[in-house]
Amino acid sequence: MEHNANKTIITVVGKDTVGIIAKVCTYLSENGVNVLDISQTIVSGYFNMMMIVDMTKGCKKLLQTARKIWTYWARRSAYRSSARKQRSSI
Repeated sequence: MEHNANKTIITVVGKDTVGIIAKVCTYLSENGVNVLDISQTIVSGYFNMMMIVDMTKGCKKLLQTARKIWTYWARRSAYRSSARKQRSSI
């Protein structure tokens, strides 16, 4: 009998720094998320990690955090777009 996990893909991208994998995995573990598979690569100093996780026990808090991150980046992107338009109209 196969266990039906609530599988989700998490992608982490950014400049490579010491401890990225440890920080992400610690956060997930503390919130009941189990890492099923992980792949990571570094290209020209940029880190890219893809994880398949089971969110059966850790879904609620992680989704709240994802929403906060998405809102932050959406606002930041809108601000940058606005700033570019102002510079180009000068």
